[in-house]
Amino acid sequence: MIPVLVGDGITITASRVPSGDTIIGVILGVTLFGLVVVLYLLYRFFRKSGFEKDMIMRAEVAHEYSQMRKQEISEKRKKTIETKKLEKKEEPKTGTVPGTVGTVEPWPEYVPDKHLKEDEKQIVNIMKAREGKCEQGTLRVVSGMPKSSLSRILKELEERNIISKEKRGKKNMVFLR
Repeated sequence: MIPVLVGDGITITASRVPSGDTIIGVILGVTLFGLVVVLYLLYRFFRKSGFEKDMIMRAEVAHEYSQMRKQEISEKRKKTIETKKLEKKEEPKTGTVPGTVGTVEPWPEYVPDKHLKEDEKQIVNIMKAREGKCEQGTLRVVSGMPKSSLSRILKELEERNIISKEKRGKKNMVFLR
């Protein structure tokens, strides 16, 4: 108990003096209050600057883009299905091979294997298995060749009129001749 003189002989006694734990609690409370005030002010600043609206607009644009991509993919699938139906109806073409008399079977049956290197045979066999047409990326995956080697081999085969390449968007389609 600590007596405190307040004037004209009146004394008040204080029964409790703040300890170290109480002082630390007050400091923590003031610090937390200050942190809450700073966070609130930051929230108000970003809201005022259009940050929230910008984020909402970006999310809407991303959603619209994903919807457009889904629609494009479904349209491509429909076109692919339609072209496959049309291709099934067509009869295989036959033609003459230089140095022979008469007609020969379509490419899946006829390949001049004796004039091809091992890598070229592998590519031609993959093409035969895929009915004479394939994307260059698919050829790379199936053959396990590096892009540069496959590109070089395809260029050589194209120069010798064994295959033909056709650009479709970002991909190359490869066809047996």
